Amino acid sequence: MVVVASPKAAKEVLRTNDLHCCSRPNSPGKCV
Repeated sequence: MVVVASPKAAKEVLRTNDLHCCSRPNSPGKCV
C-alpha cells in the first residue's frame, strides 16, 4: 500500500507506476 500526501505527488506516482498498479489484483484499498 502506498500513501501519497499531495495531489501533485500522487499525479507523479501514478504517471510513473500506472502500468504496475493496473495489473495488480483488486484490493479493498483501491476503493478508498
